[in-house]
Amino acid sequence: MEKAIRKIELMHQTFGIIDEKQCKDCQYFERHRYNKTYFKCRIYGVSSSEATDWAMKHKACGAINMPKEEAKKYDGYGIIKLVRPRKIDMPIDGQLELQWAGGTNDRDERRFKA
Repeated sequence: MEKAIRKIELMHQTFGIIDEKQCKDCQYFERHRYNKTYFKCRIYGVSSSEATDWAMKHKACGAINMPKEEAKKYDGYGIIKLVRPRKIDMPIDGQLELQWAGGTNDRDERRFKA
C-alpha cells in the first residue's frame, strides 16, 4: 500500500521550499474565525472540512512568491484534487460484485419515458 502524502509535502513538491519563511508569512494563508480560529491555505484549497486545515509553522512553499494572477487557477480546490483517493479500476481479490437484479417499478417507468 502506498503511503499517503502529507498536505505540506505536496505543496513543497509542487512549488519548492522557502526555508527562511513560514506559511503564516504567505499572502495565501488565511484565518477563518467561527467558534474557534481555523487556518487555511488558499492555494491548497479551502473548505469547511478539517482536511484543509493548515499549520502556521510549516516551512513556506514557493507559492509564497506566486503572483495573484497565477494563483487564481488554484483558487478553491486546485491542489487538493491531487491528493484525493484515486478510483480503483480493478476489483480486489475476494471483493463482492453487485449486479442489478432487474425489474422496475411504476415510478422508474414514468421517470425514464421518452
